[in-house]
This record gives sequence, structure tokens and C-alpha cells, in this order.
Amino acid sequence: MSTQKRCDVSKLSLGDVLSVTRYYRVDYITPHSVTVTDLELDKPDKKVQLTISPAVVERECYSHNQYTETKPVTITELTRRLEHVGDTVFSCKFRKKVSPTQVHEKLTRAYTQDNAILTSAPKRRKLSRTLLEGEERTLVGSLATKETGLGRSKVFDLKLPFGQNERQVDHRTLEELIHKNVRYVRK
Repeated sequence: MSTQKRCDVSKLSLGDVLSVTRYYRVDYITPHSVTVTDLELDKPDKKVQLTISPAVVERECYSHNQYTETKPVTITELTRRLEHVGDTVFSCKFRKKVSPTQVHEKLTRAYTQDNAILTSAPKRRKLSRTLLEGEERTLVGSLATKETGLGRSKVFDLKLPFGQNERQVDHRTLEELIHKNVRYVRK
């Protein structure tokens, strides 16, 4: 996080236009206000909370989990949508990369439950599919950079502390994206 000023208030004039992109966690809701915490400044020793009018929230904010329509799309279109979310909050569902430890655990569990699993071709095929399938994960984030050249986008996981929240989303495993009130689901 930069401590450099982005704007010198002493040089502002009436009519100047300001721009800000912030990510907030909703802490408290009343009929007349929404209290939020600035995620970037949410530290144990320093917490910045704001109270915002519901009218301002409705006019200016998107939520990662609200949508008014669902659109089935191809994986290509789903990837393109993720790459163009800009700095707006989103949530996406994808499969995590499978680790050798997870493969070992799945094999051990399968063999313990059914020691004849390796002698049956249909059971082996089913087991093979489950070994290759990673754990489903839902990430609430903002885009850091699109397409790393390896079919992945770098994102900031907004549920983790800033500075420790950079993650990658593999485009091939994307299943769903919620962005600007639209839920895109893989066909």
C-alpha cells in the first residue's frame, strides 16, 4: 500500500472531479445507513470504518454475490468476462489445482472403502476422474492482471488480508462468475 498522496486537498477547486476505487466489508446495516470497513486499511491496530447512506450504496456499489440475471456462456466467453472485470468486485467459482498429497489421500480413501476398486474398469475410470478433479473454490476478488500467459488471471482475494491475498485463477477450471449483477455460468 502506497503512503504517497494521490491528491493534494489544498489544491482542490470547486468543480474538480475525484475518482476512488475501494473495497469494503459490510459490518452493520440499518434502514438509514450501512457501516463498512475499508479492507485495505483493516489492520488489528488500525480500522477505518465509514457509514454510508443506503441510497449511495445502491447507486455506487456492486456486491460480489448479487445478480439479477443468469447467462449460460461458453468457457471462452466466461474467461473473456473474467479478463474484463476491471476493478469491480466479483466472485468466481473454479477448481483448485490437485496436489500429489490430495491424489494420495483420494486413492487411500477409495481403496479403504472398496479394495476391489482397482479390479473393475468402470470403478477405475470413475476414480481417475475424481483424482484429476480439484476442490471447488469460490473466490471473492478484484482483478490484478489478466492472462499470465499460462491461461490464468492474477486476482486479489478480498477475503484475505491485503499484501497476502494474491491468487491465480486457472481459466480452464472456471465454472461461474458473478459480476455487475450478472451471473455467468459455464454451459
